[in-house]
Amino acid sequence: MSQASLLFARFSGLIPRLPRSAWLLLAGMFTGWLAGGFVMAFLIIYLHFVRGVSLGTAGIALALVAAGGALVSPLVGSLTDRFGARRLLTVMLAVGAAGAVSLAAVRTPWQAMLATFIYGIGLASLSGPEYTLLATVVPRAKRSAAFALQYSAVTLGISIGALLGGLAVDIERPQTFELAFVACAVPYAVYAILLSRVTVLADATTAVDEPDGAGYRRDLPDWILRSIDESGGKALVLFTSAALMRAVADMVRTRIEARGYRLLVQGADGERHAILEEFRRDVTSVLFGLDSFWMGVEGALYGLIDRPDFMAQLVRRIVQGNLHLLDQLEDQGCYVSPSR
Repeated sequence: MSQASLLFARFSGLIPRLPRSAWLLLAGMFTGWLAGGFVMAFLIIYLHFVRGVSLGTAGIALALVAAGGALVSPLVGSLTDRFGARRLLTVMLAVGAAGAVSLAAVRTPWQAMLATFIYGIGLASLSGPEYTLLATVVPRAKRSAAFALQYSAVTLGISIGALLGGLAVDIERPQTFELAFVACAVPYAVYAILLSRVTVLADATTAVDEPDGAGYRRDLPDWILRSIDESGGKALVLFTSAALMRAVADMVRTRIEARGYRLLVQGADGERHAILEEFRRDVTSVLFGLDSFWMGVEGALYGLIDRPDFMAQLVRRIVQGNLHLLDQLEDQGCYVSPSR
């Protein structure tokens, strides 16, 4: 084997073997951030030297990118749970593209501020759904490598986007900036096309990394029903996957209600705080929620956790929950997880 072939083989060995959907998603991230790299690198130059906006005002417009992100960032998690990561990501790609393209039409400071604010909303809403979606297409053992590649894809996209912008625009020719901002829609469109081809692993069952995904999904509803029968309702069922939670809820809702218990599902039956209040009022109800639902829940006799290895991740939350339960001496609680 030649020296070059040996070096290539060693380099190839460093690249993790990821599912095709993961590479599509990473390629989309790289493509989308080509536009982000250009906008962020040339925004102040464009506003000041091409549109005549003062440097101070141009700086405020740049700050509004962050302000738009700060406005929506607290909502991204709940929006992802409610609408799904892929759908939210697609919408926010359209918002980001609209903000970038609208910069081409900027003539006044207020137009610049509005365009950058819209762009910031789209930009800040990408990372959360991206992480969520990447986690559902990559087996758990390879997620650290996938997230590292995500960082590489984003930074490489930003760098190349800025480099291409430097080669394409000229402050003496305003139309070059206008064309470049309009062209920013192309990377976002390519990202959306790649996103449409991403396939979530086995309806998210494999994504929670159970060794026998199909059998696990088949057996989980019966295990939950048996546990609820033992507890007489009063159960908080925690899931690590929104897709799996919705699928199991569809399978067991009728059987739970036939037992005389009300089923409350996060997202489907209301947002977290609303259904938490219903759960507290209806002492025999059953609540399906994501893992973050644990915090602040009191008085649930059973805490059911959908994945054995997830139990270790919840030790701290369970201890905190026990402290809530022990506030009232008559309360009792237990926590169970499907055994392997």
